[in-house]
Amino acid sequence: MRGRQVRAKAKRAAKAATHIQAAVRMRHQRAAFQRQRAAAVTLQAAVRGFTARRAYLADRAAAAAAAVASAAAAAAAEVEAVAAAVTAAAEVAAAAVATAAAAVAAAAAAAAADAATQVAASVTIQRRVRGWIARENFLNIRAVSVVCQAYCRGGKARRGFLRLKAAAVTAQSRWRGKVARDRHVAAVHTFKVLQARVRGKQAGQP
Repeated sequence: MRGRQVRAKAKRAAKAATHIQAAVRMRHQRAAFQRQRAAAVTLQAAVRGFTARRAYLADRAAAAAAAVASAAAAAAAEVEAVAAAVTAAAEVAAAAVATAAAAVAAAAAAAAADAATQVAASVTIQRRVRGWIARENFLNIRAVSVVCQAYCRGGKARRGFLRLKAAAVTAQSRWRGKVARDRHVAAVHTFKVLQARVRGKQAGQP
């Protein structure tokens, strides 16, 4: 009886899982279809806009061509009149150009002299600035080197002092041990001598 209930429950769970999977797949397919439809609508709008813009540009180009043709006819007449005026103006301009050329040559010479002076001044400034930067870098490096050397020498001196201190402590302890042993040996000898004398006196008494 229990096995039948378990199988029925498993079937219901499998059926529910199948329904859930179908619903999820349908939702994914619906979302994909909506994205594809939106993309198609966007493409259609872009194509229609491109076609309309191309037709508008063609019409505008035709109108512009007509306007240019009429303007070209009017301009041709004006060009003839302007040509005569230009010829007269060219003669006046030639004289003005000659005068201006002389002035420009003088100004160019002055500008060249100023430019040479400025270049020399900028080179001098750059040289001094680079020298100052190099000196600052050298001083900083030297200060750092001095500090590093001081630390190294201090550490070496401390290690040497500690070694000397340890050697001195060892020597002192050994010397004190030797002195204590000598004193002990002397005391034992004295005690033995005293014992021998006392025992000798005791042995000599009746």
